[in-house]
Amino acid sequence: MRTGIEVLLKQMMPLLFLSSARFFGYSWRMLARWWFGFLPGLLCLSFAGEEKLPGSFERLLLEAVASEEWKEAGAASRKMMVLREVALEQDTVSDPVSDRYLITALGGPIDLVHFLALAARVASGEKGRAEALHQQWELEGGMDFEAGRSRTFPPEAHPDDLPSNALGALFGEGIAMRNRDPNLDLPAALRTFLKRLEPVPDAVSKRFSHRTLVMGLKPDSSRELVMRRSEWFTAVPIFTLYAYDATRAAKLGNARAALREAGLEVQQYKGRPILIEEIP
Repeated sequence: MRTGIEVLLKQMMPLLFLSSARFFGYSWRMLARWWFGFLPGLLCLSFAGEEKLPGSFERLLLEAVASEEWKEAGAASRKMMVLREVALEQDTVSDPVSDRYLITALGGPIDLVHFLALAARVASGEKGRAEALHQQWELEGGMDFEAGRSRTFPPEAHPDDLPSNALGALFGEGIAMRNRDPNLDLPAALRTFLKRLEPVPDAVSKRFSHRTLVMGLKPDSSRELVMRRSEWFTAVPIFTLYAYDATRAAKLGNARAALREAGLEVQQYKGRPILIEEIP
Protein backbone atom coordinates (compact mmCIF):
# COMPACT_ATOMS: atom_id res chain seq x y z
CA MET A 1 0.00 0.00 0.00
CA ARG A 2 1.18 3.53 -0.74
CA THR A 3 1.78 5.85 2.14
CA GLY A 4 0.23 9.31 2.33
CA ILE A 5 3.63 10.85 1.68
CA GLU A 6 4.06 8.82 -1.52
CA VAL A 7 0.64 9.85 -2.82
CA LEU A 8 1.29 13.52 -2.03
CA LEU A 9 4.70 13.36 -3.67
CA LYS A 10 3.27 11.86 -6.82
CA GLN A 11 0.55 14.52 -6.97
CA MET A 12 3.04 17.37 -6.55
CA MET A 13 5.77 15.98 -8.76
CA PRO A 14 4.53 17.59 -12.01
CA LEU A 15 4.65 21.07 -10.43
CA LEU A 16 8.03 20.47 -8.82
CA PHE A 17 9.46 19.06 -12.01
CA LEU A 18 8.20 21.83 -14.31
CA SER A 19 9.24 24.62 -11.95
CA SER A 20 12.78 23.36 -11.50
CA ALA A 21 13.25 22.51 -15.17
CA ARG A 22 12.05 25.93 -16.37
CA PHE A 23 14.50 27.50 -13.95
CA PHE A 24 17.33 25.80 -15.90
CA GLY A 25 16.00 27.09 -19.22
CA TYR A 26 14.22 24.11 -20.81
CA SER A 27 11.35 24.92 -23.21
CA TRP A 28 7.77 23.95 -22.43
CA ARG A 29 7.70 21.71 -25.53
CA MET A 30 10.80 19.80 -24.46
CA LEU A 31 9.42 19.41 -20.97
CA ALA A 32 6.09 18.09 -22.25
CA ARG A 33 7.79 15.49 -24.42
CA TRP A 34 9.91 14.31 -21.53
CA TRP A 35 7.06 14.31 -19.01
CA PHE A 36 4.55 12.34 -21.11
CA GLY A 37 7.13 10.01 -22.60
CA PHE A 38 9.77 8.89 -20.15
CA LEU A 39 8.51 9.90 -16.73
CA PRO A 40 5.37 7.70 -16.48
CA GLY A 41 7.55 4.61 -16.69
CA LEU A 42 9.86 6.02 -14.06
CA LEU A 43 6.94 6.70 -11.72
CA CYS A 44 5.62 3.21 -12.26
CA LEU A 45 8.95 1.76 -11.22
CA SER A 46 9.26 4.08 -8.24
CA PHE A 47 5.87 3.46 -6.65
CA ALA A 48 4.97 -0.08 -7.66
CA GLY A 49 8.22 -1.86 -6.86
CA GLU A 50 7.27 -3.28 -3.48
CA GLU A 51 3.88 -4.54 -4.70
CA LYS A 52 5.16 -6.78 -7.47
CA LEU A 53 4.79 -10.55 -7.39
CA PRO A 54 7.52 -13.01 -8.26
CA GLY A 55 6.96 -15.17 -11.32
CA SER A 56 5.32 -14.60 -14.67
CA PHE A 57 2.36 -12.42 -13.70
CA GLU A 58 4.17 -9.08 -13.76
CA ARG A 59 5.59 -9.60 -17.26
CA LEU A 60 2.16 -10.36 -18.69
CA LEU A 61 0.58 -7.48 -16.79
CA LEU A 62 3.20 -5.01 -18.04
CA GLU A 63 2.46 -5.96 -21.65
CA ALA A 64 -1.32 -5.82 -21.14
CA VAL A 65 -1.31 -2.43 -19.38
CA ALA A 66 0.78 -0.92 -22.19
CA SER A 67 -1.75 -1.97 -24.85
CA GLU A 68 -4.43 0.23 -26.39
CA GLU A 69 -7.02 -2.42 -25.57
CA TRP A 70 -6.34 -2.04 -21.85
CA LYS A 71 -6.59 1.74 -22.04
CA GLU A 72 -9.92 1.48 -23.86
CA ALA A 73 -11.39 -1.19 -21.58
CA GLY A 74 -13.63 0.38 -18.96
CA ALA A 75 -14.74 -2.57 -16.84
CA ALA A 76 -12.33 -4.72 -14.86
CA SER A 77 -13.75 -7.78 -16.62
CA ARG A 78 -12.70 -6.35 -19.98
CA LYS A 79 -9.21 -5.58 -18.70
CA MET A 80 -8.88 -9.15 -17.45
CA MET A 81 -9.76 -10.41 -20.93
CA VAL A 82 -7.02 -8.19 -22.36
CA LEU A 83 -4.58 -9.72 -19.89
CA ARG A 84 -5.88 -13.18 -20.81
CA GLU A 85 -5.09 -12.53 -24.47
CA VAL A 86 -1.49 -11.81 -23.51
CA ALA A 87 -1.35 -15.06 -21.52
CA LEU A 88 -2.80 -16.93 -24.53
CA GLU A 89 0.23 -15.93 -26.57
CA GLN A 90 2.48 -17.98 -24.30
CA ASP A 91 3.29 -21.63 -24.94
CA THR A 92 0.98 -24.20 -23.39
CA VAL A 93 3.63 -26.92 -23.10
CA SER A 94 7.28 -25.96 -22.80
CA ASP A 95 10.56 -26.53 -21.03
CA PRO A 96 11.05 -24.48 -18.95
CA VAL A 97 7.45 -23.86 -17.96
CA SER A 98 6.03 -20.87 -19.84
CA ASP A 99 4.75 -17.54 -18.53
CA ARG A 100 1.19 -18.73 -19.09
CA TYR A 101 1.49 -20.40 -15.69
CA LEU A 102 1.99 -18.75 -12.33
CA ILE A 103 3.60 -21.41 -10.16
CA THR A 104 2.58 -21.10 -6.52
CA ALA A 105 3.58 -22.97 -3.39
CA LEU A 106 0.08 -23.12 -1.89
CA GLY A 107 -2.23 -23.10 -4.91
CA GLY A 108 -0.23 -25.22 -7.33
CA PRO A 109 0.22 -24.18 -10.96
CA ILE A 110 -2.27 -21.48 -11.98
CA ASP A 111 -3.10 -21.33 -15.67
CA LEU A 112 -3.69 -17.61 -16.11
CA VAL A 113 -5.79 -18.19 -19.22
CA HIS A 114 -8.29 -20.25 -17.21
CA PHE A 115 -8.04 -18.02 -14.13
CA LEU A 116 -8.72 -14.79 -16.00
CA ALA A 117 -11.50 -16.21 -18.18
CA LEU A 118 -13.55 -17.30 -15.16
CA ALA A 119 -12.66 -14.17 -13.20
CA ALA A 120 -13.92 -11.96 -16.03
CA ARG A 121 -17.07 -14.00 -16.57
CA VAL A 122 -18.10 -13.95 -12.92
CA ALA A 123 -17.07 -10.32 -12.34
CA SER A 124 -19.19 -9.20 -15.29
CA GLY A 125 -22.28 -10.91 -13.87
CA GLU A 126 -22.66 -13.06 -16.98
CA LYS A 127 -23.08 -16.14 -14.79
CA GLY A 128 -22.99 -17.00 -11.09
CA ARG A 129 -19.76 -18.47 -9.76
CA ALA A 130 -20.97 -21.99 -8.99
CA GLU A 131 -22.90 -22.36 -12.24
CA ALA A 132 -20.01 -21.00 -14.29
CA LEU A 133 -17.66 -23.55 -12.73
CA HIS A 134 -20.11 -26.40 -13.22
CA GLN A 135 -20.50 -25.49 -16.86
CA GLN A 136 -16.72 -25.58 -17.28
CA TRP A 137 -16.65 -28.97 -15.54
CA GLU A 138 -19.10 -30.24 -18.16
CA LEU A 139 -17.16 -28.71 -21.06
CA GLU A 140 -13.95 -30.37 -19.87
CA GLY A 141 -15.67 -33.76 -20.08
CA GLY A 142 -16.99 -34.26 -16.56
CA MET A 143 -20.17 -36.06 -17.59
CA ASP A 144 -18.34 -38.57 -19.79
CA PHE A 145 -15.79 -39.13 -17.05
CA GLU A 146 -18.47 -39.94 -14.47
CA ALA A 147 -20.20 -42.24 -16.95
CA GLY A 148 -16.97 -44.15 -17.55
CA ARG A 149 -16.62 -42.99 -21.15
CA SER A 150 -13.20 -41.36 -20.81
CA ARG A 151 -11.50 -43.83 -23.10
CA THR A 152 -14.10 -43.29 -25.83
CA PHE A 153 -14.35 -39.53 -25.33
CA PRO A 154 -10.99 -38.51 -23.82
CA PRO A 155 -11.43 -35.54 -21.46
CA GLU A 156 -9.12 -32.54 -21.36
CA ALA A 157 -9.18 -31.71 -17.67
CA HIS A 158 -5.54 -31.24 -16.76
CA PRO A 159 -4.37 -30.63 -13.17
CA ASP A 160 -4.20 -26.85 -13.66
CA ASP A 161 -7.62 -26.39 -15.29
CA LEU A 162 -10.35 -26.74 -12.65
CA PRO A 163 -8.25 -25.32 -9.78
CA SER A 164 -7.41 -22.25 -11.91
CA ASN A 165 -11.08 -21.92 -12.85
CA ALA A 166 -12.12 -22.07 -9.20
CA LEU A 167 -9.56 -19.52 -8.04
CA GLY A 168 -10.39 -17.15 -10.88
CA ALA A 169 -14.12 -17.39 -10.21
CA LEU A 170 -13.54 -16.67 -6.53
CA PHE A 171 -11.53 -13.57 -7.40
CA GLY A 172 -14.13 -12.44 -9.93
CA GLU A 173 -16.93 -12.74 -7.41
CA GLY A 174 -14.93 -10.68 -4.95
CA ILE A 175 -14.66 -7.69 -7.30
CA ALA A 176 -18.02 -8.04 -9.08
CA MET A 177 -19.62 -5.15 -7.23
CA ARG A 178 -16.79 -2.88 -8.39
CA ASN A 179 -16.44 -4.23 -11.92
CA ARG A 180 -17.23 -0.84 -13.46
CA ASP A 181 -15.72 1.26 -10.71
CA PRO A 182 -13.07 3.50 -12.32
CA ASN A 183 -11.29 3.71 -8.97
CA LEU A 184 -10.73 -0.04 -8.73
CA ASP A 185 -7.00 -0.76 -8.91
CA LEU A 186 -7.25 -4.08 -10.74
CA PRO A 187 -3.52 -4.91 -10.77
CA ALA A 188 -3.35 -4.32 -7.00
CA ALA A 189 -6.44 -6.45 -6.41
CA LEU A 190 -4.99 -9.29 -8.47
CA ARG A 191 -1.68 -9.06 -6.65
CA THR A 192 -3.35 -9.17 -3.25
CA PHE A 193 -5.37 -12.25 -4.17
CA LEU A 194 -2.48 -14.13 -5.78
CA LYS A 195 0.09 -13.20 -3.14
CA ARG A 196 -1.60 -15.40 -0.53
CA LEU A 197 -0.89 -18.43 -2.75
CA GLU A 198 2.85 -17.65 -2.59
CA PRO A 199 4.06 -17.40 -6.21
CA VAL A 200 7.58 -18.73 -6.59
CA PRO A 201 10.36 -16.74 -8.30
CA ASP A 202 11.64 -17.47 -11.79
CA ALA A 203 14.90 -18.72 -10.31
CA VAL A 204 12.88 -21.66 -9.03
CA SER A 205 10.09 -22.21 -11.57
CA LYS A 206 12.24 -21.82 -14.67
CA ARG A 207 14.35 -24.78 -13.58
CA PHE A 208 11.47 -27.10 -14.40
CA SER A 209 9.28 -28.09 -17.32
CA HIS A 210 5.52 -27.99 -17.83
CA ARG A 211 5.56 -31.76 -17.45
CA THR A 212 7.02 -31.49 -13.95
CA LEU A 213 5.31 -28.44 -12.42
CA VAL A 214 1.93 -28.46 -14.18
CA MET A 215 1.31 -32.12 -14.94
CA GLY A 216 3.17 -33.60 -11.98
CA LEU A 217 4.88 -36.18 -14.15
CA LYS A 218 8.35 -37.66 -14.02
CA PRO A 219 10.46 -38.84 -16.98
CA ASP A 220 9.51 -42.43 -16.23
CA SER A 221 5.81 -41.87 -15.47
CA SER A 222 3.61 -44.62 -16.85
CA ARG A 223 1.27 -44.16 -19.79
CA GLU A 224 -1.65 -44.83 -17.47
CA LEU A 225 -0.60 -41.99 -15.17
CA VAL A 226 -0.21 -39.66 -18.13
CA MET A 227 -3.78 -40.48 -19.19
CA ARG A 228 -5.11 -39.90 -15.69
CA ARG A 229 -3.61 -36.44 -15.73
CA SER A 230 -6.31 -35.56 -18.29
CA GLU A 231 -9.01 -36.65 -15.85
CA TRP A 232 -8.46 -34.05 -13.12
CA PHE A 233 -12.08 -33.28 -12.30
CA THR A 234 -11.47 -31.55 -9.00
CA ALA A 235 -10.50 -28.07 -7.85
CA VAL A 236 -7.87 -29.57 -5.55
CA PRO A 237 -4.57 -28.42 -7.09
CA ILE A 238 -1.86 -30.85 -8.02
CA PHE A 239 0.83 -30.89 -5.32
CA THR A 240 4.12 -30.30 -7.12
CA LEU A 241 5.77 -28.37 -4.30
CA TYR A 242 7.90 -31.44 -3.63
CA ALA A 243 9.80 -30.80 -6.90
CA TYR A 244 11.47 -27.65 -5.59
CA ASP A 245 10.88 -27.56 -1.82
CA ALA A 246 10.73 -31.08 -0.45
CA THR A 247 11.06 -29.91 3.15
CA ARG A 248 8.02 -27.68 3.05
CA ALA A 249 6.09 -30.21 1.00
CA ALA A 250 6.67 -32.80 3.70
CA LYS A 251 5.58 -30.35 6.40
CA LEU A 252 2.33 -29.44 4.61
CA GLY A 253 1.60 -32.98 3.52
CA ASN A 254 -0.81 -32.46 0.60
CA ALA A 255 -2.56 -29.94 -1.62
CA ARG A 256 -5.60 -29.52 0.61
CA ALA A 257 -3.37 -28.62 3.55
CA ALA A 258 -1.47 -26.16 1.34
CA LEU A 259 -4.73 -24.46 0.37
CA ARG A 260 -5.73 -24.24 4.03
CA GLU A 261 -2.43 -22.49 4.70
CA ALA A 262 -3.68 -19.82 2.28
CA GLY A 263 -7.07 -19.64 4.03
CA LEU A 264 -8.91 -21.58 1.34
CA GLU A 265 -10.65 -24.92 0.99
CA VAL A 266 -12.32 -27.01 -1.71
CA GLN A 267 -16.06 -27.51 -1.47
CA GLN A 268 -18.62 -29.34 -3.55
CA TYR A 269 -21.35 -28.09 -5.84
CA LYS A 270 -23.91 -30.60 -7.10
CA GLY A 271 -21.77 -33.29 -5.54
CA ARG A 272 -18.63 -32.28 -7.41
CA PRO A 273 -15.50 -30.76 -5.77
CA ILE A 274 -15.25 -27.77 -8.08
CA LEU A 275 -15.46 -24.76 -5.74
CA ILE A 276 -12.69 -23.07 -3.78
CA GLU A 277 -14.01 -21.05 -0.84
CA GLU A 278 -12.62 -18.77 1.81
CA ILE A 279 -12.26 -20.48 5.19
CA PRO A 280 -14.50 -18.55 7.64
